[in-house]
Amino acid sequence: MKQRFKRCRLEAGILFSYFLVSLPILFPLLPHLFSRLPFASNGDVRLSLTILFSNLKNITQGDLLNFYQLPIVFPWSHVLTAGINLFGQTLLVLPLYLVHVRNAYFLYNLLTFFSYIAAGYCAYRFVREWVGERWIAWLIGALYILLPYRVHNIPQLNLMFSFAIPLTLLFFVRFLKTGRKKDLAFFLLAFLCQFLFDLSMGIFLGIALFFLFLAWQVLCGLQPRRSWLLLAAAAVLFAIGVTLIFLPYLNPKTSFSIIDEIRSIPDYAFHSPLSFYNNWSYLLLFAKRIVWHHPPFSPGISIFLFFMLAFVPYLETRRQKAAALASSAFLILPALALPFAVTRLPFILLNRICGWTLLLFLLSLIPLLFLVRKKAPRALQLLTATWMILQFFSSQVSLPFFNLFQGLARLFPFLLRTRFIRSEYILLLLFLTISAFGFSYFFKRYQGKKVLLALVLLFVFVERVRWPVIPDSLEGDRQSTRVFYRSLAPYPGHYGLLELPSYPLYSNHYPLFTMYHDKHTYHGLINYLGDYCELAGNPRLQGASGFAGLGDPQFTQMLKANGLRLILLFREKIFTESNEGQKSWLELKRTIRRGENLKLYEKVEMTPTGILLVLNEREKGPKIRYLLPHYSLRGKKRLVCSIDAHQETAAEFLFNGRPVKRQALQAGARNTIRVGLEGLPLEMQFNYLEIRSGPSLELIKVRIE
Repeated sequence: MKQRFKRCRLEAGILFSYFLVSLPILFPLLPHLFSRLPFASNGDVRLSLTILFSNLKNITQGDLLNFYQLPIVFPWSHVLTAGINLFGQTLLVLPLYLVHVRNAYFLYNLLTFFSYIAAGYCAYRFVREWVGERWIAWLIGALYILLPYRVHNIPQLNLMFSFAIPLTLLFFVRFLKTGRKKDLAFFLLAFLCQFLFDLSMGIFLGIALFFLFLAWQVLCGLQPRRSWLLLAAAAVLFAIGVTLIFLPYLNPKTSFSIIDEIRSIPDYAFHSPLSFYNNWSYLLLFAKRIVWHHPPFSPGISIFLFFMLAFVPYLETRRQKAAALASSAFLILPALALPFAVTRLPFILLNRICGWTLLLFLLSLIPLLFLVRKKAPRALQLLTATWMILQFFSSQVSLPFFNLFQGLARLFPFLLRTRFIRSEYILLLLFLTISAFGFSYFFKRYQGKKVLLALVLLFVFVERVRWPVIPDSLEGDRQSTRVFYRSLAPYPGHYGLLELPSYPLYSNHYPLFTMYHDKHTYHGLINYLGDYCELAGNPRLQGASGFAGLGDPQFTQMLKANGLRLILLFREKIFTESNEGQKSWLELKRTIRRGENLKLYEKVEMTPTGILLVLNEREKGPKIRYLLPHYSLRGKKRLVCSIDAHQETAAEFLFNGRPVKRQALQAGARNTIRVGLEGLPLEMQFNYLEIRSGPSLELIKVRIE
């Protein structure tokens, strides 16, 4: 018992030490845990919050049928990519949400700290499996936390959660060693966690496991038949389980359905060779610039040195030393030259040169591994071989030759929607673990020279110096804005919300609306998501015209026909949009009064924050088409329509173009018609109720029950 307590205290101390290691990057968040976010103005931060709170809201309301629906951009529900689902992150903060800890800033910051600490600790556990020195394993965990790329990923909450990668690899290797069912169970649990945190990273982790498994069979011998059967059965069951969880994503319509179909993985989706050598820290130090288009997938020059030192104890012959020297030259010299070459050579030429040096480095490692195969430990050979294969296929150097990922994407088209090759954290973990062997050798050789060891470790950490995160508040996140959004609550069946003024390329308040309402929201043209109603830049929705379209019956009818029945006009944005904000606001009020006289609105609600317009729901004519939100139809039983028949005696009801009911009407009276939804196929995006009758028929209201 005493021994177990000591071990638990040690592990708790290591966890706390990784919290301290994360502080050079995250310390600005500590005073603002409940009020600010890292890089809050970044669209990916807002998107992560939107998905996270949409998930939490659906779970707590028991609305699991709509768990895969994200009403974020009008008019599409399914705008998630294959990887951005945040299921795992949702489960982590769900207990807090259930006890009403629902501050968006605190939950996001908590997940950020957790991802840093967990990544370091799990990397420590993985490296501890291979090297005997605990402090070296701790050091690699600290370096894994401080990778420059990790700060780059803070706005992508899904990509920050890489800690399941070392756990998955750890328990997979243990199972290959022992064949124990316990290790297999932990392996499957960790692997499933990575899928839940980020689907695309889970897929590429599976590919890395395949390479590791092949390398193990070649270097360590074939597995016993019992292990093969256990692994095969577990793999089949795991694949079925993951497929069932992510089944909606196999449908092309569920992921950016308005983008043209992707035929192949583009070149830029691979890791560029330049990124292999590119470490932001020394580019900032020497070149005073950042290669923004080539993320820093390099662990740094110091780690390159320790990577090569891992093979030094096994170099005896001249041939072995020559192979190691060649590998060192192709690895270290380009990294040293890059800070000076980056300002003198065009990026295209620089990337091409780096491509050749990376390819030559990988090729030179093959004879080196072959020459030291009898002396070097199997663990070092196994990790190096796995890293080499994955690095080759993840980088653009593989494109002129056999391209594994392109071939897999042809067999499994959903891979095309992963958007990028998500293997960076796997590659960096393997590279750092190989370097741990070099640290071990260096420590044994120079352990008596404390000053030298301290200077080397100082250099290793200094190379990872990055500026700390910049905390900021979400734009528009004020109590008045929240109250303004709550005015939408009485209209649960309304599909679309138009926010004005629209800012192309920006998302207005969508993390806020995820928390305060669930409408499909039209913001104008957002990146590549298109402009479905072609309203972006429409002069009739500009402050200069006093938003004249809102007082025009034909224009408002067009909005209603497309499902836009709610309009929020933000006073502050109208005032800041131009120098004549006051004039625009007064013109808007005149437009609204004109619309009221024409009975275009069911309701007009003015607040200090802005104006809510609810367009009149009444529709008249021989053919009425009423757009219905998919997310609010799932699990419902019927539509209830209130109709003034006037002179009409019959009406035909169609749902998504399919006749569902023909109803006799009482002329000159209000009729209540119920249309059952059971057995009716719901479309993934657009659902329409259509009513056909005579010209005097008038639809008053539609309710969803």
